[in-house]
Amino acid sequence: MAVHFVNITPQEFQEVALFKLIKENYIGSTLGSAKPYLYFANPASWSDAFEKRFINVLYKEGNNPLVDYPLKNKVFCSCFSHTRIVEAQWFVYSRTKKDELKGLIQLTFNNQQLLDELNRFNAENDADIYIGKVAYQETRKIKGRISKNNFLNVPKQFSLNCEESLIRLLLLKRNAFIAENEIRIIIVKKEPDLQSGIKLYYKCQPTDLISRITINDWFTTKGLKAQLESPIGQSINGLPCYGFTPVIDIKGKNHPRVVESHIYSHQHPKFVVV
Repeated sequence: MAVHFVNITPQEFQEVALFKLIKENYIGSTLGSAKPYLYFANPASWSDAFEKRFINVLYKEGNNPLVDYPLKNKVFCSCFSHTRIVEAQWFVYSRTKKDELKGLIQLTFNNQQLLDELNRFNAENDADIYIGKVAYQETRKIKGRISKNNFLNVPKQFSLNCEESLIRLLLLKRNAFIAENEIRIIIVKKEPDLQSGIKLYYKCQPTDLISRITINDWFTTKGLKAQLESPIGQSINGLPCYGFTPVIDIKGKNHPRVVESHIYSHQHPKFVVV
């Protein structure tokens, strides 16, 4: 079965770059050469109670008895963005529960390569896959009756028996987060799985799946840039390198694949024009 698109067309998905923030301690599992994978979390494990409200509540439809969310423990999600740099994301996701800073990098994906990996996983596993663009709404509207929410009644009236209707619930988010411009990729398994998350191992090379890596001097460990862009097989201070070497165009010009964000860099202008 093909990958399904919700609130976004396949063409729109291909036309806009896709970004994902990950913590430095996941670099090895995401970019390493052994068995790299993308992690898809069970929404029930999300820390934001509002984000998982549709997973944990009971549903009343017509005269039927109360039921759990029909896809509970069957759905697993990985979150991306169509926006390159969002200050709040860098700041919030770099912190632990103890308010300690942790290293953070941003990955830019090759959309077609990612889609190929999703289609391969789809063909090899008994699962459905949805790529959905998040719909941002007022909190009161999200908390209101489902039958009154237009987004949840497209392309047809909401039903607990319709898989796409249930996926649309997971694409609702409060307006406070609209700057994230989020895309969610959701795997739906046929049988419940109580794991907190599942791994999508990809067969291509990480350097083919990831086109660019952005680091930030406030949130990234010093020396990581050299480690990321040095050839595979080398090591720096005993740590492995990941092979995101610069791309050389036909004119012989180098185009780095590991770049630095200057969102928090120190500014020292010589003068300011009035």
